[in-house]
Amino acid sequence: MSRDDRSAGRLSSFAEAAAALEAELERFEGIAASVARAPLTSQKAIEHAARLTRDASEAQGRYAQRLQALVAMVSSTGERQRVAAATINERVTEIDARTAAHAALERRLGELGEEARGINARALGATGGGGVPSSPERLAELIGALEEIGERMDAAVARARDVARDATASDFVDVARQADALRQQLLATRNRVSLLRRGLSS
Repeated sequence: MSRDDRSAGRLSSFAEAAAALEAELERFEGIAASVARAPLTSQKAIEHAARLTRDASEAQGRYAQRLQALVAMVSSTGERQRVAAATINERVTEIDARTAAHAALERRLGELGEEARGINARALGATGGGGVPSSPERLAELIGALEEIGERMDAAVARARDVARDATASDFVDVARQADALRQQLLATRNRVSLLRRGLSS
């Protein structure tokens, strides 16, 4: 049975219970009106009025039963509401925790992206002149700069790997994918820098 079917069934049950209560109340009101109008001018009339009061007592009992049944149904909806609210509250707590965890990973990834841009700018600055430096001093300076850039890239690659690993462990596939893509970009640049440094050192 689908949720819509269950909801329709509950609405039907509520409607039936409310209709039964209303019908019992109308019968009770009808008996009350008859009791109020009943003449008390003879023994027979008095006995008839007494029967009506007994009927009224029975009708009042049936009304009380109908009312109790409807109240019980309303009470059951309160329990269902509390269960549903508890489920939502638990999920809200989980959503808040996941939001914070995702934001922390995004922050680490953003900081790493800034670091990668800084390293790339440093690499471009070091090799921007093109060609091999004419003096041994400039050559040694360039090789030293490339070594420093390589070390920074190694550290950045390790950080990207850590972010990707943590994101995967937390099941944040979007951050894991971005971190791995950044790691591969850094590795490609690192390899080019290493080749250039080895070429200058030979």
